Amino acid sequence: RWQVWSAGTQGANLLPPGRRRMNQQDALHWIAKVFDDVPERVKVDTLRKDIAGWDSMGTLILLAELDEKFGIHVSEDQIDGLQSVQHVLDILRQHQAVDAT
Repeated sequence: RWQVWSAGTQGANLLPPGRRRMNQQDALHWIAKVFDDVPERVKVDTLRKDIAGWDSMGTLILLAELDEKFGIHVSEDQIDGLQSVQHVLDILRQHQAVDAT
């Protein structure tokens, strides 16, 4: 079952049941785990090119994790725009998976 979260003007977003929004630090740790990197190296302003695991396979893993963990489906335009950790955080915030900061 999926839980519907009201996003006000953004429409309804879906998160798996029992899944709570992360704070930014938890999200950074999750992103580091997705790319098999050390959490201390993954910052908001870290670029894709600076994360060894963020290659084409890493992108596919990220997309699968976003879908599986948060029910987030990323458009082709968004995929092309994924050039930094900030971009991933933006997508998570758009779907209310990360607290706004």
